[in-house]
Amino acid sequence: RYAGPELRARWSELDPYLRKMNSPPGRGHPTGPWHTLKVAPIPYNRIAGEAATEEKVVSGGAGAVEGRVANIAKSFPSERIQHDNPDGRVKDMDAEGVDVNLIIPGTWAPASTAIERALHVGLYGAYHEYMRDFCSGHPTRLRGLILAPGADVDWAVKEIKSRGKEPWASCVWVSLPEGMPIDDPKLDPIWAVMNDYHLPI
Repeated sequence: RYAGPELRARWSELDPYLRKMNSPPGRGHPTGPWHTLKVAPIPYNRIAGEAATEEKVVSGGAGAVEGRVANIAKSFPSERIQHDNPDGRVKDMDAEGVDVNLIIPGTWAPASTAIERALHVGLYGAYHEYMRDFCSGHPTRLRGLILAPGADVDWAVKEIKSRGKEPWASCVWVSLPEGMPIDDPKLDPIWAVMNDYHLPI
């Protein structure tokens, strides 16, 4: 829904990473079929006290927590609060006595650094559009973070400059490609623009 034209034109290239899900009637997630991105999830089937085993990583496969943790959002009064119901989310926050939610993306965000740069930044741009829309009705209550790809510093700097003053943007998550340390000097322009916009990491 929020993807730009380049990402829309190449959407089928994400097919290997789509994990089909099906939710029974409940809260949090959509009811019925939906999908999520799983780039290269490590299932971590080992539990404490067991010897290490080789983990089979499969694009679009199950991650470490799938089927092992409960989605507490299913017990909230309002439906689809993790997707497209910001009013319901704020209503539930009021019931819980929560002033502000800092919304973070799922594990697809850092994992997408493993796919081609144009797809990865396209997903980040779409996510930012979604966050602007989702938070727009409650700018003091619903906040989020700007995703900044370390693999494309120029794009990250432009995106922070473009979105840094939007009401939902409260911090920056720098996603690093494999092998890039957080203190790599190539990232200095990102730190500089974050400083200019008073955005913490």
